[in-house]
Amino acid sequence: MKNKYLPQNKYLLYLAFILTVLIILSGFKAYNNRLERDIQAANGLYREGRYAEAGEIYRGLLQKNPEDERLSYNLATVYYKTGGYQEALEFFQKGPESPEKYLLMGNICYEKGQEELDPVEKINLYQEALQYYREGMVNFPREIELKYNYEYVREELEKVQEEMEEQMEQSSGGQEDNEDEDGENQDDSSSQQEDFSQENQDESNPGEEEKGGEEGDREQELDNQEENKQEEETGNEGERQEERQEGKQEEILQILKMLEAEEEDSLKNNQSLYQGSGKEEKYDW
Repeated sequence: MKNKYLPQNKYLLYLAFILTVLIILSGFKAYNNRLERDIQAANGLYREGRYAEAGEIYRGLLQKNPEDERLSYNLATVYYKTGGYQEALEFFQKGPESPEKYLLMGNICYEKGQEELDPVEKINLYQEALQYYREGMVNFPREIELKYNYEYVREELEKVQEEMEEQMEQSSGGQEDNEDEDGENQDDSSSQQEDFSQENQDESNPGEEEKGGEEGDREQELDNQEENKQEEETGNEGERQEERQEGKQEEILQILKMLEAEEEDSLKNNQSLYQGSGKEEKYDW
């Protein structure tokens, strides 16, 4: 036997399914409407400068909707306004792609660098800011603000680097000057110590100077005696040489006299000889 109420039951099931879908959609729409109302309310507080209240709403909504990039971005801007730069960077990275995202991240690093006193950390933060600007220019090449900020921070980075190099040169030059002064002071102290030690030696042994002077006089006298002795010896040798020369001259004179006498004798003998011939008398001696 056929059930006459089966088609009606079938329609009832379809109707129930449709009603369920409508209820879900309406609830989802209502939830979305409530979410949008809350976001708009938090945005109004943010525009009024009530950043703490706006941040509380954004955080509450983000806990229920962790995948909503709009909430991450809005919460990042709240941290940026209140000085929570590290938290702002974290939430900006979770936010949607936009030129403002990279612009604000670069600005955060630059502002942190301005507050930094250590020049090395300042340089690192400026370089990080340039990296964010560069990424933004790659993704949004027509954004002039990114290019302007990039050039501005690059010039600031060059100034800091130049100042750091000058300080390093000055510090190195000061160290060299200190080393030179230390060396001079050491030399002066060593010379003073030597003079002091010499004075102490002179004061502790006053008789040594007198002894040294007496010994010097004695040595001088001995030297003079030796010089006189040498002069006397040279003089005696000269006299002896003169005597020897005189003796040799006398001997030579005697020899000459003897030769003259012998020649006279020989001449006498020659005259007698030639005269005895008679023919060659006028030609002979």
